Amino acid sequence: MVNIVVYALGTGGDVDPMVALGIELKLRGHQITFLSNDYFKPGIEAAGFEFVSIGTLEQYHKGNTAVAWARTNHTDNFEYYHAPAFEPAFEYVKSLFGKNALILALGEENGARVAAEKFSIPFIKIVLSPNIIFSAYSPPAPMSWAIPASIPRFIVRFLLRRNRKTRFNVFCKAPHTAA
Repeated sequence: MVNIVVYALGTGGDVDPMVALGIELKLRGHQITFLSNDYFKPGIEAAGFEFVSIGTLEQYHKGNTAVAWARTNHTDNFEYYHAPAFEPAFEYVKSLFGKNALILALGEENGARVAAEKFSIPFIKIVLSPNIIFSAYSPPAPMSWAIPASIPRFIVRFLLRRNRKTRFNVFCKAPHTAA
């Protein structure tokens, strides 16, 4: 039996589909553990899963205000909600080194993903939001604002792949990932 650890941080629209996925995986005989914010603890535990806290109710509310989600605010949601969850998620996944575990996570720039990469723990990235899927034909904002339409698509594909790989490598090698 594989211990599947689900990193689910976001809003209900992010977490609820992961709970549904967890229910199906549990029916197939897997042990499921959720890494999430305390805001989602009642629902996750009601579904019968082990819950590991990676954030407080206060962090959830500070990172999910109308101001935090304003178009011009590029820091509050990350600073108050996602960044504080990085270390607890990293430490929990690090503790799984050498065990039969699989990490399922929303996105890749989080502590669960970095620890999985660093300690060679299998990882599956779940994408629920199509604006995260990069396209050379129709890149999501803000890339679509920065890339002129006159640039050939093969160059756009190269730039998008390079940018994504570079961003992830810089993120993984940052001081907060030192173990």
